Amino acid sequence: MFLIFDTETTGLPKNWKAPITDTDNWPRMVQLAWQCHDVEGNFLFAKNHVITPDGYTIPEDVVAVHGITTEIAYEKGIPLKEALEDFMADVEKSKFIIGHNVNFDINIVGCELIRSEMDEQTLVNAPMIDTMTGSKEFCALTRGGKLKNPTLTELHIKLFKVPFEEAHNAAADVEATSRCFLELIRVGGLPLQMLQMTDAELEAFRKNNPREIALVGIKYESFKVDVFEDIPLEEEERIITEAAKDAEIWPFVHLHVHTQYSILDGANKTGAIAAKAKEDGQPAVAITDHGGMFGVKEFHEACKKNDVKPILGVEAYVAQRGHLRKDDKTDSSGHHIILLAKNYKGYQNLLQLTSIAHTDGFYYKPRIDKELLEKYSEGIIVTSACLGGEVAQHIMQGNLDKAKETIRWFKRVFGDDYYLELMRHINNDPILRRDTWQNQAKVNRVLIKLGKELGVKVVATNDSHFTNEEDAEAHDMLVCLSTGRDYTDPTRMRYSKQEWFKSCEEMSKLFADIPEAIHNTIEIADKVEFFELNSDPIMPPFDIPEDFGTYEGYCEKYDEAALIEEFGEDSFKRLGGYEKVVQIKLEADYLEHLTYEGAKLRYPDNFTEEKKERIVFELNTIKTMGFPGYFLIVQDFINWAKDNGVLVGPGRGSAAGAAVAYCIKITDVDPIKYDLLFERFLNPDRISMPDVDIDFDDDGRQRVLDYVTGRYGKDKVAHICTFGTMATKSSIKDVARVLNLDLSEANRLAKMVPEAPKMNFKKAFKEVPELELEKESPDPLVAQTMKFAEQLEGAVRQTGVHACGVLIGKNPLVEHLPVMPTKGEELLTTQYDGRFVENIGLLKMDFLGLKTLSIFKEVLGNIKLSKGIDVDLANIPLDDEKTFELFGKGETTAVFQFESPGMKKHLRGLQPNRFEDLVAMNALYRPGPMEYIPSFIERKHGREKIIYDHPLMEPYLKDTYGITVYQEQVMLQSRALGGFTRGDSDSLRKAMGKKVIAMMDKLKLKFIDGCLASEDFVNPCKNGETTISKPEDLIEKIWKDWELLPVMPLINPTPCATLLWLISRDI
Repeated sequence: MFLIFDTETTGLPKNWKAPITDTDNWPRMVQLAWQCHDVEGNFLFAKNHVITPDGYTIPEDVVAVHGITTEIAYEKGIPLKEALEDFMADVEKSKFIIGHNVNFDINIVGCELIRSEMDEQTLVNAPMIDTMTGSKEFCALTRGGKLKNPTLTELHIKLFKVPFEEAHNAAADVEATSRCFLELIRVGGLPLQMLQMTDAELEAFRKNNPREIALVGIKYESFKVDVFEDIPLEEEERIITEAAKDAEIWPFVHLHVHTQYSILDGANKTGAIAAKAKEDGQPAVAITDHGGMFGVKEFHEACKKNDVKPILGVEAYVAQRGHLRKDDKTDSSGHHIILLAKNYKGYQNLLQLTSIAHTDGFYYKPRIDKELLEKYSEGIIVTSACLGGEVAQHIMQGNLDKAKETIRWFKRVFGDDYYLELMRHINNDPILRRDTWQNQAKVNRVLIKLGKELGVKVVATNDSHFTNEEDAEAHDMLVCLSTGRDYTDPTRMRYSKQEWFKSCEEMSKLFADIPEAIHNTIEIADKVEFFELNSDPIMPPFDIPEDFGTYEGYCEKYDEAALIEEFGEDSFKRLGGYEKVVQIKLEADYLEHLTYEGAKLRYPDNFTEEKKERIVFELNTIKTMGFPGYFLIVQDFINWAKDNGVLVGPGRGSAAGAAVAYCIKITDVDPIKYDLLFERFLNPDRISMPDVDIDFDDDGRQRVLDYVTGRYGKDKVAHICTFGTMATKSSIKDVARVLNLDLSEANRLAKMVPEAPKMNFKKAFKEVPELELEKESPDPLVAQTMKFAEQLEGAVRQTGVHACGVLIGKNPLVEHLPVMPTKGEELLTTQYDGRFVENIGLLKMDFLGLKTLSIFKEVLGNIKLSKGIDVDLANIPLDDEKTFELFGKGETTAVFQFESPGMKKHLRGLQPNRFEDLVAMNALYRPGPMEYIPSFIERKHGREKIIYDHPLMEPYLKDTYGITVYQEQVMLQSRALGGFTRGDSDSLRKAMGKKVIAMMDKLKLKFIDGCLASEDFVNPCKNGETTISKPEDLIEKIWKDWELLPVMPLINPTPCATLLWLISRDI
């Protein structure tokens, strides 16, 4: 006969591979149940024993699973030995012992046999069949592209299209396992060699079971207390429908919302929900992503843009046994809870909780616990969350006392800021109706009663995961990607498709019979204060030598009036008043000291008045903008690097436009010599954090990071998070895989997408109209693939770490943003990405490990070893004739940016003999500007005439032979021709680059007025020195030429110059 059995236990083993003789490892058996059937599938008998505890108690967290308390076990149990003797007597008569994950149950019973000093070998050596591993190929469920073992529920759904009634009751599980096992025999779902049945036995079995196997129908006792009212769902739905007929439309606010930063689970875009909330008249909206705050800053910006109050929150995971315990899966995800920041203090506490969850509590999920919740409770509003919340779980387990105890705990800690959350995801799908809507309906009724009894208000939410009702299918696809399941898999995780961002009208009708649940959303929104996340720059302190000056000494030396006179009243106020400005004054004076000391070395023989004026202007701008500390910090770690054998690049980014940076050795390219503009780095008309990109050799980068971390503190330095999104091609392939579209078809569709930067479906359809036609393909899988791929394009897929971005804070970073661990490193990573870290006032640096510098370092080391010579890269001349000869011959293989065949051809034509030629060629050799290269070469060699529209333009276009190559050239010309300020010219650059038409139109009027008011502009027109004599027409031509320039992207010469500094050494 077949014996099918199952056990319930006191928990899980610490080590799943431990021998059964390790009695300390294997948990105790609480329940043992089995059924026996003959080889034709006929039911013989069933037995079910609860075990009397012998010297142990059953843990509460396990009771929540199977419902058997220590008291129940004493009341209903029999002695362990008696149960084992009964079981083993039937095992000895059986052809096979069968179970789902049967090895676990054999180990449990086997260990109990050893504890009872009974023979375990009969059980251990008995022939056995595991319906879990045996049905793997039949179920064909995948995870990560590989077949996975099905759970009993998944196997039951595969065979019978529905889940079974009760799990985690040994008798119920045996009933389901028996049915599944017999049905697997009937439909050929188990390998024949596993069954060891003859053809005659199989034929007899199938003849005896011509139809789907039915449940035996054994009556067993459920140990889970049913506290639900016996009310049919149809009656509940009737009440809702009747109330909705006469429902008023009440104001409503969504307080439980998942964006795409609930990665591969939420599909809401932050901008979309903010815009929809505004359109629907919702005064506020919350963000509550799973376990993290990745999207909070983006959401905050979107809400401000739409004039909707942002409510910042998180759906946290609360570990029952403490967030530090990570020894088994019991607490792997914890209970869900919604936490909302009531004010800025609450936001800061959310930062602490979320960061701790990731750095200390991460175990499958980022987890906190109640001790942390109580510690960081100030300023936080709590709602009880979904069916995964602690209160709902206790209710579903029938433990009303625990539910009340939980509610009382939260009420004690959070007072009137604790609410019980109601959801209604009405659904007619049999599985979803039972697993989701039926449980919601029952839990809601209990929550309403408990709320009245304990004085806690209820609140309506919708657990929104996508924006519009029609987005449900695309969201379903996203969940399939997240769980690694096929769309057709009946056992996959599914949402009810009711989780869209519903309108006030839809929510008012859904909760028309419980109006207070809607009204309380407004009560919560009214409690929440609006607060700003952006901040003025918060500079880390820099230790200035005491013999130069101290803060206290400067306070004695400078009173408020003196500083207001020096900084100007506006800057004084903007920088934060006397105490902060005193510190800035001290740092500015020290920076000035270092700058002039450096200028003596950089300009030993030609420190002209022009250079001095530039430095004075820069130092004053740096001071009044509040950034001298920034320069001191950067020069400190760069000079530390240079002094400690780390090879440092010449400095990239707009910082190379600062003469101050050049003097204090942050950069190594002279910005004055190469007309690099300081206002690209710091614009007095636009207060924003400076930006310095620093290259180190690969190994040295980590050493510099270690130095910075040691100097400023581990909690004040972090990497910057990035988000990987679903690109056009990958979204096609991902959706095709989920839909089981043939691989060749998926590849065909993906190959139709053009290879180009920043590609998207809109661009792809424009360039390849045939791809758009695939949306109407007669093959429904192809059409579906295109439809859902387009909807999911751009969805956040994973987090990453920025290759070079590093933050340095004055205070622990967790006071400003949420953080998380970095894989393989001690340094933390922010949860906000690089778009937002500077806006909240934090200092961002780019530390890039450059392989070229590593090669240089190795070469320099070899020269030292072989020749005994120390070569200083900074002193290699930029006008070396032999170097230019190599460029002119096109002998630039392995020289970065100059090694392509096309570039070599142009170099041979150009015959460069100036550093500026190489900078220009590097800028021109890219799509768009490339068409100007032939003219550039012809003009250099005098074979094509160089024409300037106006004599004032010549100084700025002379080095590029009359061709506008750089953004700086436009900026300088706008000043010379139209009298633009430094700030105006930088605004023009930005407007041109980003095609901001309104700004361009505004600046055009200013340019026209400036040109016409300038005699230096107008007089050459009158004297015939310009290409067009009428000033107004010439202005129009110049401006139109500039408007066309973004078509061929203008290049910033600063990185080109610094790059060429490296390349000239590479050659």
